[in-house]
This record gives sequence, C-alpha cells and structure tokens, in this order.
Amino acid sequence: MNNNSALRVSKKRGRNAVIKSFGRGMNSRLDSAILPIDVAEFAYNYQFNSGVLKDGFGVTFSKLIDRNPIDGQVLAVWIFNQRVPEQKTFCMLASKEGDVYQRELNSSDDFVLIEGIQLTSRPLSLTYRLNGDDVMIITSPTDGMFVWDGVKQAQKIESVPLILSMTVHFERLFVTTADYPDAVWFSQDLDPTNFGTDINEGGFIELIDERGAPLTALSYQNYVFIFREFGITKLTAFGAQEDFTASNLFVSSGRIYSRTVALCGDSVMFLASDGLYAFDGLVTQRILDNITKLILPSPNATAIFSEGKYYLSLLMQFGDCEQIGCENAQYCNNALIVVDIHTGQYSISRGFDIVDMVFVQQSNQVLGIMNDGSV
Repeated sequence: MNNNSALRVSKKRGRNAVIKSFGRGMNSRLDSAILPIDVAEFAYNYQFNSGVLKDGFGVTFSKLIDRNPIDGQVLAVWIFNQRVPEQKTFCMLASKEGDVYQRELNSSDDFVLIEGIQLTSRPLSLTYRLNGDDVMIITSPTDGMFVWDGVKQAQKIESVPLILSMTVHFERLFVTTADYPDAVWFSQDLDPTNFGTDINEGGFIELIDERGAPLTALSYQNYVFIFREFGITKLTAFGAQEDFTASNLFVSSGRIYSRTVALCGDSVMFLASDGLYAFDGLVTQRILDNITKLILPSPNATAIFSEGKYYLSLLMQFGDCEQIGCENAQYCNNALIVVDIHTGQYSISRGFDIVDMVFVQQSNQVLGIMNDGSV
C-alpha cells in the first residue's frame, strides 16, 4: 500500500424515526420483526392511553385498612351499605382463619369480631332487604349461609345449598352450588334464606348438556344468565316459578373462569381460557385479540367493574425472562388488565398477585386483596 492509497470503508447510513404516538399499544399476534415501530410486542407498567408513554400503572394503590386486627392475613373484604333501620356503612373483612370483623367505614375505632360466623373457604356477600331491614348475606362453597343485620350476632341459616355464586332477581336469590353441580337453585320470593322445593317456596332448574356445570349466576336485562363451564344459558324467571324457562345461547371453545364474569354497564365481560369476551345478551364477541397470546390458563382469575373500567387479575406470560414483583415467589396471578369499556383502551400492570377486589363507592376506589393476605 503506497502513501496515496487508503482503505475505503462504506458507512451505513442511520435513520431517525419519529414516534408521534404510543397510543396503538400492543400486538402479540404478529412477529416482532414486522410490527410497526409504534406498536409494542408487550408493554407493562406503563400508561400509553393518551398516546404519551408514561412510567406508571393503570391503577393507583392506596391503603384502606390502617389498623388490621389480623396482621395482614385478609381473605376477603366487603362494603355493607345499610340504609334501614339505620344509615351506616360498614367495612367488613374475613381472615384466613375464618373469622369476620367489622367497623364503620370512616371510623377510627378498631375492627370488632362478628360472633356466629366461621368460614373455611373464600366467601361471597351481597346486601338484601329482608323483613324490612338491610342485611348482609355471607356465603361460601363449604359453609352455607350467614345473615348479619349490622347489630346482632350473625345468624347461621340451615338447609341451604353450598353456594358458588348468587344474584338477586325479582326478589329471589338465584345461585349456583357446589353440592348440586348440574342445577341452578332459586329461593322463595322475598325470602333469600328459604330454598325449600315446595311450589310456594323455592326450587331448582337442571342444566345437563355439553355446556357443563353452572358457574356464575347474573341478573341482566330482566333475565338470569348462567355462565357455565363452556357456555351461557338464559333463564326467563319472573312470575310463577312453574313458568320459568331455560334457553341455551353461547357455546365456548375455552373454559370460562367464573370469578371474572362482571356486569359492565350494558354488557357483560368475562375471561375464558381462549381469551377475553364481551356479551350483550345475545352475541358474544372476543375482544383485545392483540394480547390474547399473552394470556395463560388462569383458574384463579378474578374481575370487577367500576366507574367505566373492567379490572381483571390473571396470569400472563411476557417472554422476557424477567421476574417482576410477585413473580419472585409463588403466585396465583401476576398481572392486572384495566379496560376502559367506552374507549376500548387498556393498560397492563405486572407483578401484582391480586386474588380479590371490591369497589369502595365512598372513596371511589377499587380495593385489591393480595395473595399474601395484604390489602
């Protein structure tokens, strides 16, 4: 090589890309190599609904229970809005040891043990006006039914099914049960504690076909919709019980997760093993298909609807070999999807093992109960 010679190296030209908006979110259906530059294969613990990428969660976390009487081992929480005979709002919580405690929501008093209740599994609750007074009905799949009126010791109700889910419909309680897995039971009119099978009391409707066992009962559009293992059945249930009828609607290719069924305004949303669905009383449509690939089988999934948003705690896989938050130990769920039902926009928070949720109307908050018993 002489002094006039030089080694010429070609330079690869760089290119600047301007991303004007991150609002297009995620797409896990397509290979990452062909995704547009403003679409992520997966994105979590960011907010991008406004089009601007911001560090943060789709929800905020705050502490409702400041003095927990059971050292953080909470199994479930309810809010009991009592209007009659007195107007009070109670915060109630169940411990993993099976006890139930209460105090007025905004009180500075300590929680007080409610006598007469002992639970061995995760409970359900609802408010019902029984004999003119508002009462809290508490049930579980292994313990039957308890009724608490806000004052006295809770009353154990005998001779009721072991309830998996319940809904009030035209003053009757409709339930799915653990001990009668092929039937939907209903109580006597105006008395949710009487499930006698006399024509003037309550009764049951058997559902035996390829849709599987009844899981969740939901009163919606003047009907009772029964979400089953692999489908949906509609009950026409008003007037005399001998006129009750059942008709089958949706058949699912995936297993429906019972605790994710939630009434969301004028539609119902639920998670199945093959994706997230919206149901309008007639048609069932799968939604958020762009992230379906990330959803794992989630038998412990749970959901709630509040203020226009569907909150869904479930299992997801992200394929990045990271361990975030709860993933550093054993967990039931590891992600929270929050869907705005009006806009269709969503956010994903990762690393939170939420096993139950409750809406606190007084503070306009969704309260999450973690798998480790913290609130």
